[in-house]
Amino acid sequence: MQNTLFIQKYKMTFIVKKHKNLDNQIILAIIDKNLLGKTFEEENKILDCSSEFYNGTEMNEDEILKMLPAVNQINIVGEKIFSFLKKQEYAETKYEIQGIPFSFIIINRD
Repeated sequence: MQNTLFIQKYKMTFIVKKHKNLDNQIILAIIDKNLLGKTFEEENKILDCSSEFYNGTEMNEDEILKMLPAVNQINIVGEKIFSFLKKQEYAETKYEIQGIPFSFIIINRD
């Protein structure tokens, strides 16, 4: 029982915001908590994590996994969320601005 509490207490949490596009498809914006509200610039590229697009609800890994079967697209920012979704075989391609990883994941539901 004590080990279960330890694991639950230390699960990673992220900020998640659910969006819907014009076709009613679900898009998740997920960001490492420590990056929310920051902006990163490199040459002519800007990664703006301060916008309302990312400002959502704090969720842990299990809560995110429960959402994924209904999702069509995932926009992620941060090393922790990228690593987590890569282990789940969702994330593949990683881009970086100022060393901050981000990715866009399209899920084909056809």
